[in-house]
Amino acid sequence: MKWFNYIWLIFIAAIMVPNVFFALKHKEGFKNYYKNRIVEILEQIGRSGCFIFMIINIPSLTMGYLFNWARLAYIIFGSGCVLIYVLGWIIFWKKSSVTKSLLSVVPSILFLCCGIFILNIPLVVSAATFAPCHIYISYKNAVDKDEEKAI
Repeated sequence: MKWFNYIWLIFIAAIMVPNVFFALKHKEGFKNYYKNRIVEILEQIGRSGCFIFMIINIPSLTMGYLFNWARLAYIIFGSGCVLIYVLGWIIFWKKSSVTKSLLSVVPSILFLCCGIFILNIPLVVSAATFAPCHIYISYKNAVDKDEEKAI
């Protein structure tokens, strides 16, 4: 396994596209209603680690593919997650709800499972840090935003 993972670079670019478009069109859309500095910091550390360790494989900490067909499974699974994520953004583009916050589960699963497929220890640790924080913040922001609208 090479140190540079171009497949993940493509996956990252693909999952960032809807986020960038949304941020440009809806500047208020990413307002953080949930305020917990520790959870926010852990999410950002985990996210940064996921992005770095998805693209860069540290040879001594990336053991290679989990099983014989793991590379193919990794590409198919990753592509499926990216497709689900992008389609989810298209479907929920104008909605602001707890249902839309479920989109946060997709990259969390993507990072964690692909880290396991390639036995990339730093990616698994980063994903395990990122996933619960990202899902929790997304959910709390949706709930808190809905409560603010109700008031």
